[in-house]
Amino acid sequence: MVELNPLNSPLFDSNGLISNQIDAKLVGAFSGNNAEAFVGGFDLLDTHNPGNVSEGLYTIER
Repeated sequence: MVELNPLNSPLFDSNGLISNQIDAKLVGAFSGNNAEAFVGGFDLLDTHNPGNVSEGLYTIER
């Protein structure tokens, strides 16, 4: 199991800074007989605007 929890990170788009208070959580686990895939989930929360949230799932494979 892998877990990353960066706090108070900036978020930018092509127009510049969106927020400088993004709390992120990334979690996941290696899967397969030889750990050839990684399956995980994430959520991003703007602490200045709690309605601004992004959540999702992802898979990374070799």
